Amino acid sequence: MMVNTKKLCGLIGLMRRRGVIAYGQDRVVKAVGNEPSDWAVLISGDCPDKLASKFRRIGCVVYILNDINSIEMGYLLGTRAVYVLAVPLSDSMGRSLASLLEGESDTVEQDKGL
Repeated sequence: MMVNTKKLCGLIGLMRRRGVIAYGQDRVVKAVGNEPSDWAVLISGDCPDKLASKFRRIGCVVYILNDINSIEMGYLLGTRAVYVLAVPLSDSMGRSLASLLEGESDTVEQDKGL
């Protein structure tokens, strides 16, 4: 899967500033709560496989970011190393991020001519 890492990092940074990202294992588990399918969980490439399996069992949509390690993910969030973060799919930027990870073009950007 080829992902535009620069665009992905930009979306994560914007969503962090808006305060819609949950990060860290405990915060993500709490955030997804009773609606795990409404969240996209992004896991760093150096994360243990057990953690990814845990979020899949909960019912979350999980994406492994092989090109981004936990230190880089933490840097994007302005914190220490982070293995996992979650974005709400109910948010338009969350849907754009999920589309980017799935390799789909973003229709909002196409409509704006970007």
